[in-house]
Amino acid sequence: MLMVVALPAEAVQFGGPDTDPVMYNGVGIEMSYPGTGNYVYLCTVTLIDPYTVLTAGHCTYGYDGPGAWTVVGFEQSYPYLFSDPDSNPVGLRYTGISGTPIPHPDYAGFAGFPATYDVGVIKLSTPVTDINPWPLAGVGTLDSLNTKRGLQNTTFDITGYGVQDALPPSFQDDFDRYRGHVKLNNLISANNGGWNVQYSNSPAAKHSGGTCFGDSGGPVLYNGEIVAVNSFVQNNQCMGNGFGFRVDIQEIQTWIATVSG
Repeated sequence: MLMVVALPAEAVQFGGPDTDPVMYNGVGIEMSYPGTGNYVYLCTVTLIDPYTVLTAGHCTYGYDGPGAWTVVGFEQSYPYLFSDPDSNPVGLRYTGISGTPIPHPDYAGFAGFPATYDVGVIKLSTPVTDINPWPLAGVGTLDSLNTKRGLQNTTFDITGYGVQDALPPSFQDDFDRYRGHVKLNNLISANNGGWNVQYSNSPAAKHSGGTCFGDSGGPVLYNGEIVAVNSFVQNNQCMGNGFGFRVDIQEIQTWIATVSG
């Protein structure tokens, strides 16, 4: 399988604009600069407590060197302002909250696939007190789904700031947040191994949604709780399946508890 990280860059393709000012208000955008080069990386984050946002490991790894910085912005309360990233990528000016990225200590660039530990948090310098945090799903939530009949009818909500369309994906100029719905496809294949959840990436009306570049770290939601963070897609056209790294695993929740709050 060709694995393509849903890399930092811009929302949920095949979905629609998130016009609800409250429903996904705790989902924000991360902008990070590694300290060298000409690129500012973009990912999606979710507020889990006033000082902490949850995202993917590859969205937090490598942003701790000289000159590196990370800023988090939310759609409603902490808007972000920036110039054209193509013309002046390093000289961007942002409003938002500065943060310290913390990848899971076992994240190693997908070296241990499927046990990638592709999860991280960003500790915020200023607390967010006017947005309700999102809860993590209980340990084993996805395992319980896998044993139930009617698995093919299980759907998740997704939301993020990633690229739109495909063949090839196109970037947005305004970085709006989009949302969509995906179908649970698999939990136990070699690509998942108990660590990842595999879901649809389709423009079909019933399951209208899919992840692409920039949706990395965004929440995979089941009954209003985070069961995974968007991790990777199968190809550069963001077609086929999407994969999220599970956060309903005891080991992962224990680590999140030690670095959050």
